[in-house]
Amino acid sequence: MAFKASKIRVRKATPFGEGKPIIPNAGIASDYEKAILPYVKKMIADYRSNILAVMDTNKAGEFYSGEAMDASIFDKIKTRNKTLNKIFEYVLDSLFKKWSKVFDDFAPDVSDKFVDKASKSAASSTEFSLEVAGIKEPRKTYNDYAKNVLGAAKDYNTTLISGIQKEAHEKVYNSVMLSLTSPNPEEQGQPGIIKALDDIGIQSENRVKLIARDQTSKLYGALGTDRMKQNGVMFFRWQHTFGPGGGKARGKIAWRESHEKLNNEVFWIDDPDLWTIGKYFTKKGDIGIPGYAINCHCRMIPIVLLTESDWESLSRRYSK
Repeated sequence: MAFKASKIRVRKATPFGEGKPIIPNAGIASDYEKAILPYVKKMIADYRSNILAVMDTNKAGEFYSGEAMDASIFDKIKTRNKTLNKIFEYVLDSLFKKWSKVFDDFAPDVSDKFVDKASKSAASSTEFSLEVAGIKEPRKTYNDYAKNVLGAAKDYNTTLISGIQKEAHEKVYNSVMLSLTSPNPEEQGQPGIIKALDDIGIQSENRVKLIARDQTSKLYGALGTDRMKQNGVMFFRWQHTFGPGGGKARGKIAWRESHEKLNNEVFWIDDPDLWTIGKYFTKKGDIGIPGYAINCHCRMIPIVLLTESDWESLSRRYSK
């Protein structure tokens, strides 16, 4: 049902009316991260040891020996290249099957535990915020929508965890094959593969950290808004932040000018324009409620009682 600004009931400002910002629990994201990282490190170490073992064979040693490029060496390289391709194909295929099974096996359990912990924490944070806003004994039961969100989140995070292994494998495979053919000295041979493995390890670990932060924030947003609506709260204030460190700490935080412009503005919780490009956002990566966009550290503040200033802001936003 479309929002009607004329139906807003204006209330005078009181000591109550606004909750506390709903802030995702960093501990939940940290636990999620810690549950995955050991597997990632073991996987990269296993790839490294097996690939280096291949390089230590006589055939690989000859290929990577750096002989002078006379006419005869090119013929030798072609032969060794074919041999090494076969060896690496076999080794990498075996590693893929091994670690694909490992990640597929542990992913559902890690995902289930993460979603369960995040949902309880999100509910607790939202209920506290609503109590601060003046709602006594907020309703704590989940409706069918929230239950569906939880189920979908478990499935999606299982896929994300399994995807970490598949992404890393593809990068390792490409770097190994590139070492056999690249004209770039930095990508050739054993030094090139070792450097690539180091980079892939760092990238994989950063991927885990991003998933943990992003999925925690998204769950808080989805479950927080549902808990607000279950308690009749249909408005929130947008609190813009650059993340840890305060307003000047941009650094690696995805600072968004569009989000900064929304700071302190009041929104209808079901505003469809928050999910489209146009009225508030010019980029797809910026859309959503506070905390939804990747690396967004903005916060949602539930509003129970609207002040005259809130009313004016909402009238300007929705009366057209």
